[in-house]
Amino acid sequence: MRKVSINGAVFIFMARGEKLKDSDWLPSNGLPDSKYVLWPRGEGWDVRYLVFGAEGVEWLPITKTLFADEAEAWQAAYEHWMNRSKKNAPPKKHDDYQSEFPFCHLEANNFF
Repeated sequence: MRKVSINGAVFIFMARGEKLKDSDWLPSNGLPDSKYVLWPRGEGWDVRYLVFGAEGVEWLPITKTLFADEAEAWQAAYEHWMNRSKKNAPPKKHDDYQSEFPFCHLEANNFF
């Protein structure tokens, strides 16, 4: 079993016949993290991601089909994580953007 951790996401690469441990769904550092598991199944590679749902902990497939090889599975898992991260990111407010003039949104009349 190999693990790669990137910005709060953990990708678990497993060998054929290898099984997840009961502890693999637990957070890696005390904070919730996104978890993906990739492993060879049949003639291809399967990718699943961890979801905490009404039924408890579930590993859901990212697609209905298998991937041709480990590299293709990895690319799909990473892209899936990026898309989920973008959807869950908080919206940026106007004041969050860097400005050349940090007080440009203030009117001069407010100072006098």
